[in-house]
Amino acid sequence: MDEDFYELKYPLKDDPSKSFVLLMANSCKLACLNDVKDSDNSEFDCGDMNVKVGEDKVIAHYDWVEEKLAKHTADPDVAWLGVVMHHPLFIEPSMKQDFLPILMKYKVDFAMVGHKHMFEYANMDFDGEIKFPGKAFGDIIDD
Repeated sequence: MDEDFYELKYPLKDDPSKSFVLLMANSCKLACLNDVKDSDNSEFDCGDMNVKVGEDKVIAHYDWVEEKLAKHTADPDVAWLGVVMHHPLFIEPSMKQDFLPILMKYKVDFAMVGHKHMFEYANMDFDGEIKFPGKAFGDIIDD
């Protein structure tokens, strides 16, 4: 990557006046706004990511993301708004506490993540309940 974080904007093929916007975010920073631990993931360590919890570059990244989300959410020509990052939103404690509410505030259409390096699908119901297939909500149907 040429930059630590950046945005991509593509015109839609069926209506070039509308666009698809992706914010390519740095989840190492997004996961380190506050020192949040839980029993599900106590191994995440901001120091391992060369980031200190709550430092200026973390706050600056949050500010950048929120500025971009506000701008693109208000733009009627943005048809789809997504965020791409490495760490999963629904697993990392700080991502759930600090970043997910921002995505919900701006009604981001989707987030693509990596890190676990396997196909995993999760979503959130309108009531805010996170659903993981294979747990209480059943397996993914592959058709």
